[in-house]
Amino acid sequence: MKKQENLLRELGRRERQIVEAVVKLGEASVAQVLNELPDPPTYTSVRTMLQLLAKKGVLQFRDDGKRYLYKMKAAHHSVRTAAVKNLLSTFFLDRASSAIAAILDLAGDQLDADEIDEIQRKINQARKEESLGTQPLGSQASCLPTHSQARCLRSQEKGGPLT
Repeated sequence: MKKQENLLRELGRRERQIVEAVVKLGEASVAQVLNELPDPPTYTSVRTMLQLLAKKGVLQFRDDGKRYLYKMKAAHHSVRTAAVKNLLSTFFLDRASSAIAAILDLAGDQLDADEIDEIQRKINQARKEESLGTQPLGSQASCLPTHSQARCLRSQEKGGPLT
């Protein structure tokens, strides 16, 4: 799985877009992938990139009459993990608390009680792991998962008081 995650991190922008389209669709033909791409290249370019991604071991394919259908070779979980790691390193300087704060800012008003409870369970689990010495979290674990708490996380990162 580590090899697959590293491979996914090394993909170019267009390759990532193609992989994202395949993940979204589950299994897709060249034409279906082409329809999912922003500012799509030619059909031939997409077909070639899908074949290259299959050679790299990212995708697998099967015959379906006169066309090939492509799907992820790796489990969806490893693809998601690689994407989140890439997102964290690219936009959040590898700080999970910053990413969580940004997500809560975007979705905070839309979270239902079950989602908030799920987030709280994850925070409680992380606190427990931190107290056991298995996961260094620092002070960001003291925030609750609500929209206003996202600001609390940012405040803590800046060394300011909790809000």
